[in-house]
Amino acid sequence: MGLQFLKEFKPDGSALLRRMSTLVDDATLELIADEDPVGGAVRRANHIHALRDIRDGGPLLNSSDFASWDKFYNQDVTELLQFSCSGDPEDMGKVLRGRRGHWARAFASAVLLRAQGDEEFRKRVSYGNYPVRVLGESILSLDAGLEPEAMAMLAWFIRLIDENKLWEGNESDWLVFSGLSVLSLAVNSNNAISADTIVELANWLIAEEKRAANEQSSPGKFPHHWLFRATVFDVDRDQWMAIGAKVATFKGNSTYGDTVRTIGRNLSGQDPVP
Repeated sequence: MGLQFLKEFKPDGSALLRRMSTLVDDATLELIADEDPVGGAVRRANHIHALRDIRDGGPLLNSSDFASWDKFYNQDVTELLQFSCSGDPEDMGKVLRGRRGHWARAFASAVLLRAQGDEEFRKRVSYGNYPVRVLGESILSLDAGLEPEAMAMLAWFIRLIDENKLWEGNESDWLVFSGLSVLSLAVNSNNAISADTIVELANWLIAEEKRAANEQSSPGKFPHHWLFRATVFDVDRDQWMAIGAKVATFKGNSTYGDTVRTIGRNLSGQDPVP
């Protein structure tokens, strides 16, 4: 099954960051910097300076070497961004709660996803699937009208994975996780996406999950849980199950509603796979 349906999402790896650059203030960047578990005044100041450079990147947003510059390659900053949108809040030094916390998490995850367009960054940095989850969660929680740009970024990311054959084998589930985040945004976007496209997306997710499960050389720890039978990235399984539970309660559209709700029940673990 092809990815032609992504056209309606207008794939763009930079549109969301262009919008967010005018919405994320210095106080939000300071909140991210405060997540450093080691800290210290000088280190914090360096983090804030680097985060401002990333936010105000300008031409970098449209560059293929988006992440190939000294400030971004600072390992502390990369780890800080990862930590700020990590899976388990209990593991975080200061939980990013509230509206400003969602802005911080959305910004951190958007930067990490956009950086994947830089081949040199991909060689140096690897992480689990949580940025695609956090991006969808925070954008929906913010309710700031950023759903189209977030879907455009995720559609761009799916194409990037597919066209460059990234993360095959034990990480082939990346496509499904990214698609699930798009689906959660699409069904909550006030009909911004057509019913036909959502049907195609849902059917693609079902087929892609089956493919990933069949190709998984190291099966996950949950052989009867849809998607998690096909992944070794199960640290934030509970958070994905919560997303599935919300999707399972989707009300409306007879054209695709049943299929969307089925995916939600499967993801939440309500309907185990044989």
